[in-house]
Formats: sequence, structure tokens, C-alpha cells
Amino acid sequence: PATAEEAFLASGNTFFHTTTLEAIETAAAFRSELRIHESGSGEREIQLVPNPRGLLRVWQRPKESSNYVLGADVAEGIEIEGSPADDKHDYSSADVIDRATGEQVCQLHGRLTPDEFGRQLALLGEYYNHAFIGVESNAGYGLHVLDELKRADYPTHLFYRKQVTDETTRKTTEKLGWRTTVANKKSMCAELDRALRKHDLTVYSEDSVREMKGFITKPNGQIEGGNGCKDDRVISLAIAYQMLRA
Repeated sequence: PATAEEAFLASGNTFFHTTTLEAIETAAAFRSELRIHESGSGEREIQLVPNPRGLLRVWQRPKESSNYVLGADVAEGIEIEGSPADDKHDYSSADVIDRATGEQVCQLHGRLTPDEFGRQLALLGEYYNHAFIGVESNAGYGLHVLDELKRADYPTHLFYRKQVTDETTRKTTEKLGWRTTVANKKSMCAELDRALRKHDLTVYSEDSVREMKGFITKPNGQIEGGNGCKDDRVISLAIAYQMLRA
């Protein structure tokens, strides 16, 4: 095998349906970045600006009549075993999906501080008609991203939230953000796999497909990127699909 992803496909322990992955027709993206433009009269507009090194990959610009969802995986700064010395750490990643068509329309991917990632998500969500946003909030970094979204005045009713009941006090509180657990990680990825097989979700990103090819079930039953393979785009896409179903 020429790559780690091909090795996992050959070994047969890839989590996602290999025939489906091989059949996905990816498309070239418009590399760009978002900037705020303010006119002389004080009107504010978010503009998409071409940038060959931009962190945004855009397949479709927002349609005026469409609603969108966004799923975000926040980098934890961990080293990925087997990755090259100059690219060891994980990335922050976000995917935007058209709610009506199930198409992946945009992806944000890069090494960003939690504050900057939050600011970029606020711009991206606003650009896509104020998308419904689910930010993974497992670690402290996710909470920082959510705080930055609030500081950017992103409408809080567009945050994914879940009612959580304390088993001792029976008190129910509202938790912002999507929490990935050992219990739900397999189910959310299985639902992503099923959506791809049934063509309920259309993926255009070659990088997303590559990461799904390297996403494996390990001997201990855990699912994650195999040796040398990152899975940031897998998780952000899986969260985005959960937002589509929310």
C-alpha cells in the first residue's frame, strides 16, 4: 500500500463501508477566507475572499433560501502517533451541511487557538445564514470556543444544547455543545456511515474521505484514526450530521 489509508483498506479493519468510500466523487474546493467589510455608512457584510492558503474550502456559497448546520471538532493539542515530525498534532475542523439537500458545502480546517476558532465559527455560521452550530465540548477548549461564540454575539438559540439531569440531586441543567462519549461515538459514526451508504449525505471533500479511509476499529474496540492518520474531519462531519438530525 502506498499510504496508511490504503493499508487500512487492505487490512479490512476500516470502520466505514469501504465500497461506499471508494465510490464517493469528490470535487475541487474554492480556497478562501472570510473577512468583515464595513461600508462608509456603517453597514457590515461578511465577504468570501479568495486565498490559495485559506483555511476554508468552499463547494457551495450560501443560498438565500437555505438553512444550514455546522459541526465543529476542537483541537486538543494532542500528538497523533505515527504522524510525521512536522505534522504531529491534531487540527480544529468544522463542516457545514445544507439542511435540505444533505450536501457538504464548506469545511474549515486548521491549527487555530480556541479563541480564534470560535471567532471563525461565528463568521462562518453567520455567513451561512446563521447556521445551527454544534461544538464538541468534551474538554476545556470546547468551552472556550463556545464562550468566544457568545462574545461574538452569535445567537445562543442556534447553539446545540442538551438537558442533563444529575442522578443525585435530580436537578436538570442545560449544557451547551455536543459531548462525544465512549457510548455515543460509535453510534454517531455508524449513523454517518449509514447516511453515506444511503446517499442521505453528500461529501465533496477528498480530505474527509481520506480520513474516513484511515478511521479504524482497534483490537480493544475503540474507533479512531489509525497509526499516522488524523480524524478531525471525520468527527466534525459526524457532529454536523448529528446537527442535521437534531
